[in-house]
Amino acid sequence: TMTNVHVVNATVTGGKYVGGICGKGSSFINCSIKNATVTGTDKTVGGLVGYSIGDPNPATVTGNLVENVTVIGAYNVGGLLGQAQNETVENNTVKDVNLTSNASVPADATSDEVRTGQVIARNAGKVIVGENEVYNVNDFLPATPDTIQAEIDAAAAGTTIYLASAEFHTTINMKSGITLVGTKGTVVDCINLNGASNVTLQKIGFNAAGAQAAYGYNSDKVRTYANIVSGSKTSQVGARYIMIDGCTFTGKFANGGAAIAFTDKSRPTGGSGDVTIQNCVFNTENAYYDVYSYYTGFPNMTFTIENNTFASDCQVLPIYLGRLATSKAIVVKGNNFKTTDSLENSVSIQAHSATHTPTLDATDNTFGD
Repeated sequence: TMTNVHVVNATVTGGKYVGGICGKGSSFINCSIKNATVTGTDKTVGGLVGYSIGDPNPATVTGNLVENVTVIGAYNVGGLLGQAQNETVENNTVKDVNLTSNASVPADATSDEVRTGQVIARNAGKVIVGENEVYNVNDFLPATPDTIQAEIDAAAAGTTIYLASAEFHTTINMKSGITLVGTKGTVVDCINLNGASNVTLQKIGFNAAGAQAAYGYNSDKVRTYANIVSGSKTSQVGARYIMIDGCTFTGKFANGGAAIAFTDKSRPTGGSGDVTIQNCVFNTENAYYDVYSYYTGFPNMTFTIENNTFASDCQVLPIYLGRLATSKAIVVKGNNFKTTDSLENSVSIQAHSATHTPTLDATDNTFGD
C-alpha cells in the first residue's frame, strides 16, 4: 500500500507497466502526480499507476489526484490506471490529462487487450468503480490492427471493442451483447446486425462509397445496400435492442442505398426490438433513404429516431418506416432536416396493420439551415 506519495514536475519513462508513482502495485490512497509526463514504449501505462492489482486480496485506489499530466503508450493507456484487477476505484480526480499513443497496436493483440480510458484503460476483472471526478481528459483510442475483425466476430457478450483511425473494407458481423466504439477517423464500410441483440454502435464513421443497389441485397451481400443492415427481403433473422449513437454517414452511393436498413420477412417475430438512432449526422449522396425500416418489429418494440441531423440528398425520403409491427411507440423527435421544408416530405411512417396502434411523437423537429 502506498499512502500520501506526491510527485511533482516529473518525467517518467519505461517499457510496459509504467505509472507516474508506481509501475505495478496494489493499493494507492491519497497520492498525487502533477505537471508530469509518463511514457511507456509498450502497453499498460497510467498517469498514477501502470497496473494496480489486488492479489490475492482486493485492493483500493481512492483519494488520488492526477493533474496536468501527459500519458503516452502503445495501448492500455489510462488517465489514472493503465490496468486494474481485483480493485475498488473511487473518489479519485483526473484533471487536465492528455492520453496519447506512440505506436500501433501489435497485429497479434486481441480486442480484449486494446483499451484506453479516462480513469482506467483496461478492466482485467473484479473491478468496482465508484464515483470519480474527471475534468478535461481527451477521448483517445489507439490505432487498432486489421486483425481486430476476427476478434469482433468471436467476441463474447458484454465485450466493448474500440476502433480508432482504422478503415474496414469488409462487412463486420456483430454478435449479440457487443458494444463497438470508434473515434474521429474511424471508417467502417458495413455492419451486419442479422440475429444480433443488445448491440451498441457509437461514434463510428461510415462511408457509403461502393454501395451499389437498393433492392438487390440479401444477408450475404449487405455491402451493396447499406452501411448498417439487419435482415433482408428473404431474412427471418432480426436484430433486437440496437443503439446507434453519435455516428456519421458520408460518401456517395454508387447506385442508391440506405445508411441504416432494418427489414425482415418473418414478421412480427423476426423483427427488430427497441431500435434507437440518436445524435447521428447523415450526409451521404445518392441515397434512397437515410433510415429505412420495412416489415419489421414486434408489438412491444419502440422505434426512436431522435436529435439527428439529416443533410443527405436523398432520392426519396430521409426516413421511411414502412409497416412497423409495433403497438408501443414511434418517436421521430428533435431532428434537423436540412434537405426539405416539411415533415410530410421528410418522413413516411406506416403501421403494420390495423391490429397495431403505436403512439407517435413527432415534436421539436426543425427544417432548413
